[in-house]
Amino acid sequence: MPARLVLSGGRGRLDLAVRFGLFEREGQAPVLIDAGWPVGAAGLAPRIYRALLRPRIDASRSPEAVLAGRAPGALILTHLHADHLGPARRLAGVPIHGPAAALDRARRHPWRALRHGIIGSLLPEQVIDLAGEAVLPFGLGRGRDVLGDGSVLSVPLPGHADGHTGLFFPAFDPPVLYAADVQWVWAAIAEGRPPRGPARAVYDDGRAAMESLARVRAFAEAGGRVVLCHDPDPVPEFTA
Repeated sequence: MPARLVLSGGRGRLDLAVRFGLFEREGQAPVLIDAGWPVGAAGLAPRIYRALLRPRIDASRSPEAVLAGRAPGALILTHLHADHLGPARRLAGVPIHGPAAALDRARRHPWRALRHGIIGSLLPEQVIDLAGEAVLPFGLGRGRDVLGDGSVLSVPLPGHADGHTGLFFPAFDPPVLYAADVQWVWAAIAEGRPPRGPARAVYDDGRAAMESLARVRAFAEAGGRVVLCHDPDPVPEFTA
């Protein structure tokens, strides 16, 4: 896509990633972090979504391929945009964590949700809410111990989408914040160059998006490592 749509003053074109993660803990089933592009999704809305974004799909790097037959122990959805839901509706019996209030609003107001990239036919039936009252480090606000063992904490990062949530992994060195779509590329955060003008129309809440961006930048300046979903630069594997 044109770089100016994701980076103020950007030139040329950028090929963005559509990233998901696999969080592995010894002796336990892997946890899927987001689920990538909804390959094979039927219906008019998914077809229009594909036509607008024109993704290039590498089946060898899909969640199913990476899991290689293993069933995930859980799926954590940072938000409900179509390019994060992947095979969520096909994961029978797998606990799905996500923004419950946003899911409820999307069910009650499907046309408004659709205008913001949330496609009703792709949504999971229900989610375990990511919202919580645990005080997070680095001034990240209040979230929830998602898996109950302190390994993943939810971080409210509103603005990009209704219920948009990051994930904090405290055991890594340095600690890692998966900030999902708080911005599309790291330069927009590090250099203070978020998209301007009409490009901000995609935000669910522009002011909240800038406040979330500031908190993520402060986390990085304090020594944390930030990972974004769509930044094209490769992300190394992290081990605790």
